[in-house]
Amino acid sequence: MLKEFSGKTITGGADDKYKSNIFNVLNMLLTAVSGVMAAVNCATGEYGLAIAAGAFAVLCLGNYLSVKAGFVRADISAIVFSAEAMLLVVFFIVSGKPEGFSVLWTLLVPAISMYALGQKPGIVFSTVTLLTIIFFFWLPCGRELLRYGYSETFMLRFPIVYICLFAAAAYTDVILAGIYDKLKETEESARYLYRHDALTGIYSRHAFYEELEKILGETSGTPVSLAMLDIDGFKGINDKYGHNAGDEVLKETACVISENVCEHSIVCRWGGEEFVVVSRCGHDSYLMCEEIRKTIENTAVLYHNTELYVTVSVGIAVAENVNEAQLSDFINCADTAMYFSKKAGKNRTTVKKYNAEENLKILEKKT
Repeated sequence: MLKEFSGKTITGGADDKYKSNIFNVLNMLLTAVSGVMAAVNCATGEYGLAIAAGAFAVLCLGNYLSVKAGFVRADISAIVFSAEAMLLVVFFIVSGKPEGFSVLWTLLVPAISMYALGQKPGIVFSTVTLLTIIFFFWLPCGRELLRYGYSETFMLRFPIVYICLFAAAAYTDVILAGIYDKLKETEESARYLYRHDALTGIYSRHAFYEELEKILGETSGTPVSLAMLDIDGFKGINDKYGHNAGDEVLKETACVISENVCEHSIVCRWGGEEFVVVSRCGHDSYLMCEEIRKTIENTAVLYHNTELYVTVSVGIAVAENVNEAQLSDFINCADTAMYFSKKAGKNRTTVKKYNAEENLKILEKKT
């Protein structure tokens, strides 16, 4: 019955959503800027630039709407955007309007592309832009295509300025990426500690209630079982061998429990030397807990060359279904069954069927 215990892991879904949001913000920003520049160029009589800026604004808006509506994936739209931006860069370089100013917009390419597209795609796009600039400014065949008379000094030095800004943007992006990775690692560590017991590594009570809500919300028709396991004579181990020995016993017990439940079960350290296992599957909860109990009984915990053996008393509550209002009562039912095992001699398993109506009548009599 030994099965691997599978916990939850954090995926990169949040990162993908963040990158998609950044790309959408970029498209909306460029839509606004290009629209304004189109209006300015119209007002100043630069109709060629106005048409180019207006077309780019429409394309950026189309990128935003297509991704937002779910028609196109963000990564595909990013490729399309890169092609659109490159055409605009070529237009700026070749036309040189107004008075050689437009080409200066290309100096923003490294910083914007690496931030919006990601480090590797941004470096690729920035490198292609650099090669395009070198082609037009440094190669004779490229200079022949220019429609504006840049000075020799400008054409010689502009690619060098671009290279410097490219290097600065790349270096900054590497630093920011390192900081982001550290923050992400810290966040994941904090989330793990929030959801897991620091000593044993199994679920804490916080995660237990979160996962339990999912199980109780299932409509599979399979009964729900909640097992309460308590280590017998645990105080005596702490008193005789010290709390470090007790910690080793707790870790080994948690390991045995986790290795002997199915993947549909929740394992939680309830507190002190108590553990809880919740299952809603086709496995017999009594047989599962008996396997755990026997394994713990026969497993030696090695502490300073001393073999420590412990046993557990188990109480299981079984119900056809349990709602949130009945949860506390359901846990108490398992707790009562566990204490019955204690009183009956320890190191045994007791099963109690939970009946919400009967328990409600008992509570009414007490009040």
